[in-house]
Amino acid sequence: MLTRREQLAKRLKRVRLCLGGAARHAATPVFVFGAQRSGTNMLARLLERHPRVECLHEYDDEAFRDYVLKDDAHIERLIGRSRASSIVFKCISDSQRARAILNRFPTARSIWIHRSCDDVVNSSLENFREHCEYLRLVLEEPGRAGWRRENLSDQDLASISRHHGRGIDDASARALIWFLRNSLLFRQDLLRDGRTLVLRYEDLVRSPRRECELITRFLGLAVSGRMAAGVHPRSIGKKAVRDIDPEIRALCDELADRLHAAGRDGRRLAA
Repeated sequence: MLTRREQLAKRLKRVRLCLGGAARHAATPVFVFGAQRSGTNMLARLLERHPRVECLHEYDDEAFRDYVLKDDAHIERLIGRSRASSIVFKCISDSQRARAILNRFPTARSIWIHRSCDDVVNSSLENFREHCEYLRLVLEEPGRAGWRRENLSDQDLASISRHHGRGIDDASARALIWFLRNSLLFRQDLLRDGRTLVLRYEDLVRSPRRECELITRFLGLAVSGRMAAGVHPRSIGKKAVRDIDPEIRALCDELADRLHAAGRDGRRLAA
């Protein structure tokens, strides 16, 4: 649920959008995907600073229920009434159905942001406590697992069962979750039609102006210097690297290479 301050800011943004005149074309829906603790909040805030962008966060009851997007018809109505050039949905708990969302909204764009597995693990251990429980729910209580269980392959489930069964700790469990969630980028073939931009968190905080220019170019927006204000790289490598199970570490390292390559390829296309 939005705070009162956030509700006020949202209303003021909509007033400014109306006073500034309607967008020349219908608002472009933009969906932000990725794994938890990967910088999606920061990315949403950057986008929100653009004068022609409206942003709906995952805790906004207008667009989400229990951090998951409401039904497609409702989202379509929100898109249709927006006066922005782009309307952004920060919907990381829907990352497993990103392909279905893009198919449903053919004019949509999406941004997949990824972050170092080690920093995600450290941040997650500070903010969440259900890392091994997450895996247990996926295996034993799929109904309660909800979005966590969706679009996992038999191979994924076998891997979860094997690693969870031998008693991995929370750090290794979260690294495995990082692997599962970021694998969805490739599982859904999101790079095939050029509508998904892959961003690396570390690049965004080290070179915010350059990356914001890339984002606005990808979305067809004018460059806004306000977007990059206050962004800094102090969160990179903030804490010591955790001991991760060697098998899981190998999975994550290989996937990190694939994510970096996908980002480089997409950057060349967007240039």
